[in-house]
Amino acid sequence: MINAFGRRMKNMLTIMLAIIMIPICQHASADGKKVAESPAVTLLESSKDMKGIKDMKLEGFMLKMAKGAMKKSPVVAISDNLERMYIFAIEDASEMDERHFRADAEKVLAGYTKVAEVVEDHATTILYINGQVGGTFNEMIMYITRPGTSMMIFQGDFTTDLLVKMNEISERQRKERKTTKR
Repeated sequence: MINAFGRRMKNMLTIMLAIIMIPICQHASADGKKVAESPAVTLLESSKDMKGIKDMKLEGFMLKMAKGAMKKSPVVAISDNLERMYIFAIEDASEMDERHFRADAEKVLAGYTKVAEVVEDHATTILYINGQVGGTFNEMIMYITRPGTSMMIFQGDFTTDLLVKMNEISERQRKERKTTKR
């Protein structure tokens, strides 16, 4: 459904991982409110102490700064409705730890609705949303299993119309890339 979406999300993940290197950004929160954790967030929280993990929670001011990087990706479609974002990447974990995380992720993600899967030479990206109520949902998860394992969780008030808009942006960008390559 969302073919070029996977490539753009991988590029966005790379940008977001660069932000992780700024130590003061780690777990930045504008208001310090405790948010009810979803099963996916609980998975990330329980795995963040694993060796070789990079993780970040963006909200408030830090999320506003990150939204600038989203302007060139399909995620721009949801950026106005985005309240919180989690980024999790396995960089230097042991193979066994990564397999364990993937097994746990598959169990957790089975409780979500899979809306897209993009398998490309350089990446496999799967997009999930939590249960829809009247065409709305409040959590979207991008799970990348190749070349490494990473997950991005977007929380806010989203609609299926925004997913369609993301797909349209993705398709347009894919066509532009094809035209540029010629």
